[in-house]
Amino acid sequence: MALAAGCTVVVKASELCPHTHHLLLEAFEEAGIPSGVINMIQARREDAAAVTEAIVAHKAIRKVDFIGSAAVGSKVGQLCAKYLKPVLMELGGKGPALVLEDADLEQAAKLCAMGAVADHGQLSGGLQYLSETSLKPTLVTNVSRNARIFDEETFGPSASVYMAQDDDDAVAKANDSAYGLNAAVHSRSWEHAFEIAKQLEYGQVHINNVTCTDAPGVPIKGVKGSGWGTSNSIWGIEEFSVQKSVYFHPTGGLGMLARH
Repeated sequence: MALAAGCTVVVKASELCPHTHHLLLEAFEEAGIPSGVINMIQARREDAAAVTEAIVAHKAIRKVDFIGSAAVGSKVGQLCAKYLKPVLMELGGKGPALVLEDADLEQAAKLCAMGAVADHGQLSGGLQYLSETSLKPTLVTNVSRNARIFDEETFGPSASVYMAQDDDDAVAKANDSAYGLNAAVHSRSWEHAFEIAKQLEYGQVHINNVTCTDAPGVPIKGVKGSGWGTSNSIWGIEEFSVQKSVYFHPTGGLGMLARH
């Protein structure tokens, strides 16, 4: 978006996968982007905080774009406030999928499962650990409201399942979150799904599809703890543009006007 708006960019590569980001930079260069338009900095994890502050504080940096966790986003937001730099943030979130009473249950189950493990590259199984840090895709039930998994991303192949008494209860459970990025509603009735979608406190609501879906021609944004600002298409370009008003006044000033 910044490039589309005509800005040059400084990318801070992840300390965990810097080579991946360098490959992306190489792809842009191979496509013909001029040298110096995208610039990359990498640092050790222990130096990340100091390097990030140095970047944000630099007078050449006019806006910060951050995609990541809410915990780090909070720190980045405070840093930007310190140096009065505007910031665009897309943060974490739990994407609820509401399966209504009139839904196609088989289709909804497939889509919910796909949304929970898409891009993970994992086959499915029971509650089995492949290693101390690896879990087969698993459904978790009877989750307490006080459990961290209720409202924190697991970054693992699990999905939590909750029972709702009715539509109002389902909406209340879905909105009982610090986040608000994506949600889904499954129903055979478009009207019913739309009525539920209007009540959900999420930036994007997908009807009869997975939560991790978007389209190039619509705005993408999070509400509550899922971020600030709007990405994608013209809305994203406007995030990196500055509106300017130019006023034309008579050369001699208002006092020189005369009526004849």
